[in-house]
Amino acid sequence: MSVLVVGGTRGIGLAIAKRFSRDGHSVTMNYLSNDEAGRAAELALSGPAQSVRADASDAEQVAALFDKAEALGPVDTVIHSAVVPLLGGAITASLDDFDTAYRTGPRAFLILVQEAARRMTEGGSIVAIGSIASAPRFVPGYGILGPAKSAIDHMVAQLGCELAPRNIRVNCIATSTVEAEWVRTHPKGEKLRDNLIRQTPAGRTGTEEDVANAVAMICSPDAAWVIGQKIVADGGMALKL
Repeated sequence: MSVLVVGGTRGIGLAIAKRFSRDGHSVTMNYLSNDEAGRAAELALSGPAQSVRADASDAEQVAALFDKAEALGPVDTVIHSAVVPLLGGAITASLDDFDTAYRTGPRAFLILVQEAARRMTEGGSIVAIGSIASAPRFVPGYGILGPAKSAIDHMVAQLGCELAPRNIRVNCIATSTVEAEWVRTHPKGEKLRDNLIRQTPAGRTGTEEDVANAVAMICSPDAAWVIGQKIVADGGMALKL
C-alpha cells in the first residue's frame, strides 16, 4: 500500500510524508511547480518515495498523478496539504486570489476524493489539512483562506458520509499556525512566535511534526470509527478564540 500527499514536498506536507515513510509506507509527494523542492523531498525520506509535479485542481493531471503513485503500490491513504498563503481582508481581495484559494483548496480536494473513490478499496483514508480559522468568525488576514477552509470542512462531512458505506474514511485535521520555516524567517518571526506561545494553552508553538502525528493517528485502524470529522490539533488555541 502507498500514500499520496498533495502539497507534500514542503512544510506540513513534507512532515506528513516523512512520518508515513518512517512508518514503512511508500510515499508519493505531489507539488505544483518547485522542482528543486521535489528533488530535495525525495532525498529526505527514508523509504520508497517519489515526487510528482501536477496541478491538483486539474482532473486529468490528478488521474495521471494517481497512475504514478500506484507504481509504488495501491494508494490507500490520500492527504490534501496544499495551500497558497493568500493573507488579507475580503474587501480588498482580488478575484484572482479568490479563485486561487478555491482552486487550491476545495476544488482540488473534491477532485482528489473523486479520483480516490474510483480507485480505493475498502479501508482507505482521506485527510484534509484544515484550519481552526475556518469557523464562521472574523479572523484578521483570513478574508479568503477562512471561507476556502470552511468549504473543505463541509465537504469532509458530506464526502465522509457518502464514502462511509465503502469503509473509506474522510476526515480533517484542523490546526493553528505552526512554527514553520516561513515563521522562522519572517522579519517579525520572533514576535509572531511569542504571540503564538501566549495564545496556546500548551505553552509552546505547534510544529509540523505535531500535525503529521495527528494525521498518522486519524489514518490508523484505531480511528476506524471516526468518519467525516474535523479533528482539532492546536495545543488548545481554538478554545481561547
